[in-house]
Amino acid sequence: VRRWKRQFSGPVNIMWFGANPRGRRPCTTAIQNAINVGVGVEFPEGIFVTSEITIPRACAATKISGSGFYLWATASSHDKGTVIKAERSGQHSLFTLEDGADNVTFADIRLDGDDKSSMCVDGSFGTFLTMENVGVYGSEEFGVFSRQGLGRYTRCYFRNNGVGLHLHADSSGESCEFTGGTEPLIIAAGGCRLSNIWSHNGSVSC
Repeated sequence: VRRWKRQFSGPVNIMWFGANPRGRRPCTTAIQNAINVGVGVEFPEGIFVTSEITIPRACAATKISGSGFYLWATASSHDKGTVIKAERSGQHSLFTLEDGADNVTFADIRLDGDDKSSMCVDGSFGTFLTMENVGVYGSEEFGVFSRQGLGRYTRCYFRNNGVGLHLHADSSGESCEFTGGTEPLIIAAGGCRLSNIWSHNGSVSC
């Protein structure tokens, strides 16, 4: 990671690493190589199919951003924002944060488990996970699982996940909607603050 950081002063574009934006072949290697540079990653419009990606601790304080998130576009559409979509049934997650991968931000992107992945983001490790204008869809267990706290979630949409968001200590959610699935939102520890939250249509609505 350090060797690559010397060559890039800002975020890298996923297309530089050979990613396919039309959802026709897996982009796992391209995404992982781009993440490993450690300076943040930008995705253009399109669908990017991947198996599990690891965000190493050397990528703390970086941003993974797309070209926008369109609420109603289906995952088969590649002309509405950026979609990162699970490749295969039974995979653990789209993204898993290593211990120490703190202050990672996801922005302007759709994460789609496609009813194949257990989670979209496994934040068992990595404090201060931030999401801004992110859609989280179709994970079998958790859309986003956080365990170290201090998460920040703003203008996010969680749909048809087992649990939309597992919110841990001293975290906040603002102007987010949770719908479908089993339990839209779990507040698992104290010190959390919610503002303008819609939670409905799950097996357990609220």
